[in-house]
Amino acid sequence: MSQAILHYQKALTINPNNEKVYNNLGTVYFKSGQYEKAVQNLEKAIQINPKYSDAHYNLGAIYQGKGQNQKAKEHFKQACDLGAEDACQILRTLYEGK
Repeated sequence: MSQAILHYQKALTINPNNEKVYNNLGTVYFKSGQYEKAVQNLEKAIQINPKYSDAHYNLGAIYQGKGQNQKAKEHFKQACDLGAEDACQILRTLYEGK
């Protein structure tokens, strides 16, 4: 995991406005249990491109995993509105209370 983090950080020195790199870095941090860093990077991806559904989806997944369902719903809704069908399915489940 640390190799991936280093590669993504290096990519950001080359192109600091690449939302996909921030999204991927956030995902790596999430998988390594570094939730705050994951959230920071995913929020940066969304700041760069508010219509980037993958980052909204991933941020929703983190919030759902942390039991912050309201924040999860907000980001899954954004991802759903942007065409991410998986996010729509999760959103329906969250609203059904399952």
